[in-house]
Amino acid sequence: MEIERIKEWQEENPLHKWREARGIAQSMAASAIGVSTNTAAKWEAGTSTPNDENMYGLAVLMGMPVADLIDVWAEWLERRGK
Repeated sequence: MEIERIKEWQEENPLHKWREARGIAQSMAASAIGVSTNTAAKWEAGTSTPNDENMYGLAVLMGMPVADLIDVWAEWLERRGK
């Protein structure tokens, strides 16, 4: 079913997976990055993508190089259509 596939894809979002593995609420992650919880929710749902500044903040928060996060995020977005 299409809805199930979309939900599974959203659960593979890099930020979502990182938060879930650490038990961090979406609101706490959003606050640490300096964005609204609504913005973080849009990122995790795939309806919006972080800009360069936010991608840097995410990478710092997640403890990974920005280039790696950009690659992982792009791969995740690419899987949406499959």
